[in-house]
Amino acid sequence: MDYKISYNMAIELLRSYLEKIYSINKHKGTSPIKIQQLYELNDELRKLVEQLKDDGHNTDLIIRGIKEKLEPKYGYEKLVVYVDGAARGNNDTEVPNISGIAYAIFGDSQLLYKGAKYLGSEIELPYLKHEDTSMPPIASLATNNTAEYVSLIEALEYLLEHKLTAKEIEIFSDSRMVVTQVNMISTTKAPHLIRLRDCAQQLLEEFDNVVLTHVSREYNCLADSIVNELLDNIEAEAAKKIV
Repeated sequence: MDYKISYNMAIELLRSYLEKIYSINKHKGTSPIKIQQLYELNDELRKLVEQLKDDGHNTDLIIRGIKEKLEPKYGYEKLVVYVDGAARGNNDTEVPNISGIAYAIFGDSQLLYKGAKYLGSEIELPYLKHEDTSMPPIASLATNNTAEYVSLIEALEYLLEHKLTAKEIEIFSDSRMVVTQVNMISTTKAPHLIRLRDCAQQLLEEFDNVVLTHVSREYNCLADSIVNELLDNIEAEAAKKIV
């Protein structure tokens, strides 16, 4: 090739290759392929990737983006989601709490997403279906309980937004309170927890085959480590400002 491949052409060429690969994979009934496997499929694809690199394209980024869009189309046998939320400062009334959430999503044992989000000292409670979203949101103080709920809600919203589907979806949380309340094993009279529970249940109703299970923190170590690393960094940055 003696011409430069444009960015749009690069995306279209790779998309057509990956679409064909995923179609073949689905027909064979095998699990979704991993990114590193894409480079080992055939000489033609490898040559194309090298040409795109020579033309200055970030092929890893392009392939990852295309892969994330194609995978929901072909679905998974099983999705496994780990969620966790945490708040710090609960015992000191003079120090505002800090809080955050994290969740990790696996499709057929392949990590699809992991990330964390800082929530701050207050948490905006989600709107329920048919509520007027033009009205100001209701805020609640950040606690471990509210953060745990938000981690579940945002993980479910991520699955829906990215149209991640599977024959079986299993969600693990180390918050016994959240799991038992959402599964209607226990109840609560706290208005903010009722709202969070109802929101989680409404999102779960969007799925046909999802199970929410309580596990020990040791079993939920990935999400736990991600959210605690986030809060450690927030506290470290705050300490620098004080000094």
